Formats: sequence, structure tokens, C-alpha cells
Amino acid sequence: MVNGFCVPCHESCETCKEANGTTENDCLSCKPRNGFELGTNICVPCHPSCLSCNIGMGPGIGECTSCFPNSTLMVNPDSDAGFYCVCDFPRVRLQSSFTCENTCSSGNAYDPYTRYCSPDETGGAVVHLELN
Repeated sequence: MVNGFCVPCHESCETCKEANGTTENDCLSCKPRNGFELGTNICVPCHPSCLSCNIGMGPGIGECTSCFPNSTLMVNPDSDAGFYCVCDFPRVRLQSSFTCENTCSSGNAYDPYTRYCSPDETGGAVVHLELN
């Protein structure tokens, strides 16, 4: 509320400070698929594979707090306290959209360690998985 009038929160905020609330650093809670930037009241987008997140030093795959259906939250081996989302077997994650799919599309290579499908620049084999 400003001068007795209601004003909308910043577009990234779900709720904001009563005094002004129109700037990005006035958020009290974030809209879905956003999380607070470390030490601020600024909401920033989660990594595309996360359903919800806590943002440390910026949005990244290791900041997930929950995942989409067909994904599982796992401890991030590259972070002391981070989590990331892995597609449930036998699904694979498309690098282009971060969605979990049944197959790697044509022109994509499958990495069995990360279970990612990414553009095939090396002429590697494409793996097609089918759900029963």
C-alpha cells in the first residue's frame, strides 16, 4: 500500500512488503518456480529441472528442493548441501528442455552416467528407451 492505495508486488513476488512492495527486493515470498537469492529478498527463477528451489549463489541445478512428477530429488555430488532432480528410470532428461522423456530424439546422444540426451556432436550412438 502506497499513500493509502494498493499497489501490485513486483512480478517475481508472490507476496511483498506492505510499505511499497513494487521493487524486486521487496519480496516476502516468491511465485512458483522461483526462489530467494542468497541473503536478499529478490526472487529469481529456479533451474528448469526444479519444481521449487532455494537459490544459493545463483540459479543452478544443485538448488532444487522439489521435483516434477517422474523425477526424484538427489544429493548433488558437486555441492556440499545441494540437491538436483533426476528423471525416474527409464526416462531420460532432454538437455534442450530439461523435461523427462521416454526416448532421446534423433540427433541426440545419450549419456548413461547423467541420463541426459544432448545434441550429438561426436557421432555417438543414440539410445532409444521405451516404457512398457
